Amino acid sequence: KSVRELFNKQFFGTEPFWSMRFTRDGVYYTPNIGEEEISFSYANIKAKAGIWEIRAFNESTGFEIDITVKKEKCSDGMSDNTYPYSINLVTSDDIRNGCGRNTK
Repeated sequence: KSVRELFNKQFFGTEPFWSMRFTRDGVYYTPNIGEEEISFSYANIKAKAGIWEIRAFNESTGFEIDITVKKEKCSDGMSDNTYPYSINLVTSDDIRNGCGRNTK
């Protein structure tokens, strides 16, 4: 298992409407609609049986984010849609939960 399994997936949350994507170069996070995307480098990745624990950091600001992705059913709380992944983000001043889906 590796973070590569999270490529080509879109992660998102509501209230505020944030999004996140994973690439081989790092993590890209948009805190709210219309805001600039922030890039993070991978600091640590633990992957096992459908659970990914990722710590990432922004080199210019030193800002860190802890991310947990689980392969489990997830509801966005606003629609009747169910998605195949859940995601939890923890920063120094915020906790956000959301869902993820395949983009390809």
